[in-house]
Amino acid sequence: MKKKLFFVFIIISVVTCCVYAADWKRMDRKMYLDASSITPCGQYGDKTFSVWSKWMNNGSDSWKRLEKNKGKKLPYKKVQNIVDCENKKLAVKSMVLYDAKENAAGRYEKNKLEWYSVVPETMGEDIYSYVCRTKYIVRQRTIFGRSDNYIRFPIGVKTWERTR
Repeated sequence: MKKKLFFVFIIISVVTCCVYAADWKRMDRKMYLDASSITPCGQYGDKTFSVWSKWMNNGSDSWKRLEKNKGKKLPYKKVQNIVDCENKKLAVKSMVLYDAKENAAGRYEKNKLEWYSVVPETMGEDIYSYVCRTKYIVRQRTIFGRSDNYIRFPIGVKTWERTR
């Protein structure tokens, strides 16, 4: 009996430790970021991170084309973005479309990333700002009555660097 209980305990422990829970942060009426998915992405540079975003169907022409292509309603898609915090650039690594039953209706992967500059006042800037602000330690200090923002990169840099 004790062996069976111990075995059940081990199975439950293994299963529960591997559960992944998304932490969706609302960025806009139709877009969310999974804060728990932000991870370093070293193969693209020291200060690059991967993050998943969820885009709700807004009825735009591009959504209509996707739905026509798939022949079904697509309420949302999830997109894996790669964010380059040092060079202020974004890329899309993969995208998964979902149908009304929350089943994957299509998956697209890019082998070679196309990098885009972050455009001010866009959702891309919101993604960039959230990821880079979350992954860096930002401080503001005042010297001789003037405020400057300083940022410390958590990987391998021990001194404060002035931001642009």
